[in-house]
Amino acid sequence: MARQAAAQPLRLEQSGLEKVSIPIHSPFLNCVVQQTEDVAQWRAGLKDLRAATAIRRRLERAAAGNLGDVNAVGEGVSEMRIGLGAGYRLYYTVRERVVVFLLVGGVKSTQTADIRRAIDMAKEI
Repeated sequence: MARQAAAQPLRLEQSGLEKVSIPIHSPFLNCVVQQTEDVAQWRAGLKDLRAATAIRRRLERAAAGNLGDVNAVGEGVSEMRIGLGAGYRLYYTVRERVVVFLLVGGVKSTQTADIRRAIDMAKEI
């Protein structure tokens, strides 16, 4: 009988994948998500029901500790990106490692102004 060669693990270069990152734990085991009046009004005014549902689900996951696709934008403010439609974003800051304050909601086209506004609001919290 011929002896079979041991299977070699597939390297990333061979798989066509770039980098895979899987978090082992989250620094937020359970979060309290609070929103400003601006975010509440922005969400209430969304006409895209699919986007409104995606944002609501995203916030439910955030409350469970899964902040998902986020990016730091400066001065303690980060953005949650929602990959749907107009490129929806929620800008937030974290206090006491368990409270997430939603500061501003917006879309890709208003991103620069939204970030400035969120940074200013975060300074007041």
